[in-house]
Formats: sequence, structure tokens, C-alpha cells
Amino acid sequence: MRTLLLAVLSLSTPAFAGTYIVDAAGGGDFTDIAPAIAFASPGDVLLIQPGTYGAFTLDKRLVLLGQGTGPKRVTGLALVENVHTGNCAVLAGLTFESWLAVRNCTRPIVFDRVTSPTGLGIDTVSDLRCYGSSISGGVTPLFWSSVKAAVAVREARAEFVESQIAGFKGLDIYEWGTPGDGGDGVYTAANAHLHFARSSVWGGAAGFDLAGAQGSGDGGTAVSVHALATALISGTSTDMFTGGSDDSWSGSSLSAAGSVRHSAVNFATWYWAPALQTATPDDPTLYFVGVPVPGVTTTFRVAAPPGSLVELRMGRNPIVSDVPGLAEDVLVTPQRKFDLGQVGG
Repeated sequence: MRTLLLAVLSLSTPAFAGTYIVDAAGGGDFTDIAPAIAFASPGDVLLIQPGTYGAFTLDKRLVLLGQGTGPKRVTGLALVENVHTGNCAVLAGLTFESWLAVRNCTRPIVFDRVTSPTGLGIDTVSDLRCYGSSISGGVTPLFWSSVKAAVAVREARAEFVESQIAGFKGLDIYEWGTPGDGGDGVYTAANAHLHFARSSVWGGAAGFDLAGAQGSGDGGTAVSVHALATALISGTSTDMFTGGSDDSWSGSSLSAAGSVRHSAVNFATWYWAPALQTATPDDPTLYFVGVPVPGVTTTFRVAAPPGSLVELRMGRNPIVSDVPGLAEDVLVTPQRKFDLGQVGG
């Protein structure tokens, strides 16, 4: 068995790209993100300093990199749209306290260590990659006002690596009415293709009536997969997919009318997935040891069945390409190859 693992070697921009400092306190080139984006050229880097920033629309290939200690808070709508040229657009180390949405992009969009307590909407996006991020709450009404989920995906390919996603808690009713349902962790519409690696997803807990006069609502589903959607889920037994709780019947770990491949993760509550494929042996995963630091050697670890032969291919150009016989896509144009040998016992 040969295990094929792919990684982005570098998302750095060319040497001639411009670098600008965005500092709400006035110590940089700009005091807000929106005017910095308007001024910058594709390939430029915006270094976002700790502070509070307003709404912006990112519609070109830029790197927005949170820098320094302290939160980098975006309090208005953050919209990534119409990115159709260049390598990829990157948002790293930022916290989005209003709505976060990505739509109509044909080039890769990368979220690195992003936090959004107000959900993430993904619509008509060819390649979104989310690493080390935390997403909760409910998706922006720019997409589907009726969808109650932390992440909603339609007509898109999206992957979540070493990330946590949690649906919102249902509304508590103290005197009148019926308690609200918990939100889903991830909801897909038609033609969505999801990949989860070493990530955990929770449905939101149901609301309840403190007086006990009304029954609770329903717990949210961790991941809901449309009949015309697919999901690839891999990781370890410590990666949890858990439906939201209620008084009598918890939400499901997985509700899938579409095709799902599952490997090793823990479905902590009941699930419904007629087309579920369970990988035997477990699918391999690749992950960092520790936290990558610029200028310091980065160590990866491969988790794969004993006896597997491991080949690592790395490249600077993100690309999604289906490979017959592999559940995972090719994620980069390979530029360097390393034969890492055999996985031991």
C-alpha cells in the first residue's frame, strides 16, 4: 500500500510583492483593512496589527496576516468574493465578530487560524482550505436565512483541517412558546464536497423551558450532507462528531443522504448515513508536531497503517485535481518529492 500525502510548501508571495502595515492605532500605512485592500495590488501582503477593524470585501489575491500579540477583531461583514486570478488569497490569525462569507471564487481561498463566532457561509467556491480554525454560531443571512448552521456550503469544495466547528444553542423559553432547536455544525446544499481531517464538529444543544411546562427543542446535527453532496472524514478517535443534546433525544453525529467516507473519527451520537463507507484500514493523515515558527525547522508526522510506503509531494501552486482510485484530491502541483520510507509498527 502506498500512502500519498500532499502539502502546500509555501504560500509566500513573490519577492517583488508589496507589504503594508494595517494598524488601528495609527502606527502603520493604514488604519483600517478596507482602504488597504483598495490600495494593494494582487500578491501584496497586509500585516494586520492588534486592534478593531470594520467591514471589508476581499476581491483580489492578497495575504491578510494577523501579526503581534492581542486580538485582531473584524466587527463588520467580511466578504471574500470574485477571486478568479493568481495563486490564492489568504486570511490568517484574524477574529471575525460579525458575518464571514466566501462566494464566487475560482481560485483557492485559505483560512489559517481564523476564529468566527458568527458562522461561515461558502457559496460557489472551487477550493476553500481552513486550517487550525474555530467556527461557531450561525451562518450569514447573505446566504440562506432559513439555514441554522455554523457552516453552510453550497456549490463548493471546502476542507477543514485541525479545526473545530460548533452549531449554536437553541433559544431558551422561560414562560411561553416552544424552546428552539440547536443549530447544525455543518450544513450542505447540492454539489458541496467536504473534507474533514483531524477536526471535530458539534451540533448545537436544544433550548429548554426552565419552568418545565414545554418540551425541549431538538439538538442540532453535527454534519448534514445533501443527497447531491459528498464528505470525506478522517482523523483519530479523539476527533468528535457529536449531535447537540436535548432532554430526551440528542441530535445526530451525521445525517447523510449523499456519499460519505469515514475513517477512525468518533461518531459520539447516533447517525443516519445509508451510503456510508468505512475505510479499512484507516486513511492516512498528515499533521504538524508543535506549532510552525518562521525560521525554525517544521516537523510533520504521518499517521498511516504499519507497512505503508509514504511519499510526500510538496508544491507552491494550489490546485484541486481528482485522481482515480484516491479518495482525496491532489491539492498542489508537485514540485518536490520525498520518499519517506515505510511506516513502522
